[in-house]
Amino acid sequence: MKTILLAARPLHEPVTQYGSFVMNTKEAIKRAIEDYRLGRLTEV
Repeated sequence: MKTILLAARPLHEPVTQYGSFVMNTKEAIKRAIEDYRLGRLTEV
C-alpha cells in the first residue's frame, strides 16, 4: 500500500469545482472551459 500525505496552510478563499476544473468562482470555471474547448490550454 502506498500513502501520500499532503499538508498546507488554509487559503481562506472560496473554491468551486466542476469536473476536473477547480477555480475560485463559477465565472472562472466557465472561462477555463471555454479556453479548453478553443484549445487555449497548454499541456501539463
